[in-house]
Amino acid sequence: MGSFERTVLGRTGLEVGRLGVASTFGVPASALERAFEQGVNYFYWGTYRRAAFAEALRRLAPQHHRLVLVVQSYGRLASWIGVSLERALRALRFDYADLLLLGMWGRRPPPRILDACWRLKQRGLVRFLALSTHKRRLVPQLADDPDFDVFHIRY
Repeated sequence: MGSFERTVLGRTGLEVGRLGVASTFGVPASALERAFEQGVNYFYWGTYRRAAFAEALRRLAPQHHRLVLVVQSYGRLASWIGVSLERALRALRFDYADLLLLGMWGRRPPPRILDACWRLKQRGLVRFLALSTHKRRLVPQLADDPDFDVFHIRY
C-alpha cells in the first residue's frame, strides 16, 4: 500500500486514508485500481454508479479486507433499503458492505428505517451505519446516538 495517512472512521474502528473515491465522476477502472495500490482504501458507491467504478471494485473484491466499501441508499421505504443494498452487492460481487450510508436525511430516520438497517446488519450484509445530511445542526443532535457509526456532512 502507498503512503496515505490513515485515520479511524467514526466509531467503526476501520482505518481509512484521508482521501476516498466516489463512483460519480467516471474515472477509468485502471485509475481506481492504481489509487488502491497507492493507499486509497475508501470507496463510495453512491448516487451515480458508473460501470468503470463497478469493474474496478469487482477486481478488488478479493481484497475487501484491505478496503472500505460504502454503499449509499436514498430509500425512504424500509423494504427498499435492503433491495437497494443487495442489488449493489450483487453488481459489485461483494458479500457485504462495510457501511450503509443513509443518504440525504434532514432528521433522524424513523424507527422503521433503522429497524430495516438493523436486520441487514444481523444478516451480515452491512457492518456499520452512516447518515448523510445537509443539515449540519443535525449531527451534534445525533452524535451520541448508538445507531450511527459515521456521519457524512454534505456541502
